[in-house]
Amino acid sequence: MSLRLRIIAVFTACIALPVAAGWASLWLSASNATRTQAATTLQADARAAMRTVEEHLARNLAHLKAWSTMPMMQEVLINDDGGELAQALADLARAYPDFESLTITDARGAIVATTDRTLARAASYEAGGTRAAISGRTTQETLPGRHSLAVRFTVPLVAGYDRRTVIGTLTGMVGLSSIFGDMIKAVRAEQAAPGYALATKEPRQVLFATARAEAMAPVARSLDLAARPRPVNVTIAGEAGLAAIAGSGSRILGQDPGLAVIAFQSRLAMAAPAASLSDTFLAVSILAAMASLCIAWRWATPLVRLDREASAVFKAPRAAPGEPPTPQDSFAPLARAFARLKQAREERDALAARAQELALAIAVARDHARDSNERLRQIAGGLTAHMTEVTGLVELINRENIAAAGRRQPQPRLDELNRAALDLLEVIREAVEAVTDEAGETQSVPPSSRLPHRQQSA
Repeated sequence: MSLRLRIIAVFTACIALPVAAGWASLWLSASNATRTQAATTLQADARAAMRTVEEHLARNLAHLKAWSTMPMMQEVLINDDGGELAQALADLARAYPDFESLTITDARGAIVATTDRTLARAASYEAGGTRAAISGRTTQETLPGRHSLAVRFTVPLVAGYDRRTVIGTLTGMVGLSSIFGDMIKAVRAEQAAPGYALATKEPRQVLFATARAEAMAPVARSLDLAARPRPVNVTIAGEAGLAAIAGSGSRILGQDPGLAVIAFQSRLAMAAPAASLSDTFLAVSILAAMASLCIAWRWATPLVRLDREASAVFKAPRAAPGEPPTPQDSFAPLARAFARLKQAREERDALAARAQELALAIAVARDHARDSNERLRQIAGGLTAHMTEVTGLVELINRENIAAAGRRQPQPRLDELNRAALDLLEVIREAVEAVTDEAGETQSVPPSSRLPHRQQSA
């Protein structure tokens, strides 16, 4: 693998490892935070949906109570002979579509006016809350309506001449389909909105649902539809998710209508924000990594050039000078250091060649010195031999002088010859010592070559 590829691989690893760790930590933290937030939001949405239904029902009940105080309601006392009550009920039913039907009865429970075509005028209104309303109490019942489940409110009609006297009742059937349908229309406008279902607590029956009621019905039958503080894990139509349940109460209406709202959110939908965030992070990281690799490719060019030059320097004794680095190069200091190193190597090579030449000269000189020492040793040997001969001659002269002295015949020639021989012997001895010192060796003069004492003639 080339140096450039190794540098790119190192940069890739240095980029990929932090990016992978950051992406994993972001995914885990975002997923956990998204699930927690989605569960909290889902529970709040379910409670808000249930509160919307209850408030809608409470407003319709307030409408009934307001209508019961209108002056025309006193027509109950004359059995609505002019048909004004019937006309007023028809107008109210058209203006307030939440009411499936409006019915007015007299104090005996007989129908005076109604918008329900299945009911006949003057017939007895068989409703459980009618008797209680005649006694002066507002009643509330949940029962099947014209199209679906409905909540029936019955309020008393009070006489204008005596507020304690009940002259009849006003009953309104509020269809839950219209209330829940309006709410679902607003919810469906949001792409990531959860699925909603309206069900009865007892029996556990799904009334309306954004998804198919067949898929929500088993969930409603398997769950406890009482209000829960946290969502529960459910699977609807093979899709896993969370279901938040919010049940109705008596705080707003005064009586629990026995309803429950189920809000469902799939895990895929809950993980969508985290997935979108991680995808964005991954895309940005990939673009940044590509830009970093391009920078690394350009940044590695001077180093690759230095590697090429270094290889050429170590392969060849003399390398051609490379391109000088520019101040913008990332490795300009390293290039200058390499140039100095290359110059030092050239100087070292030159010094090595000079040292080799000197070593060769020293070897030649040593050979010459060795020959000279051998020659000097030979000369010293010859001189030593001559010293022996001269010493013998000096001793012979000394004996002749001694013999001549015994005969009392002076020999002046022998004295001169003795002095000359001794001087010659001294010269030879000094020459031998000089040759020996020059040869670097210590050579002792043999005993026979020691200078004898100078003899004087008798």
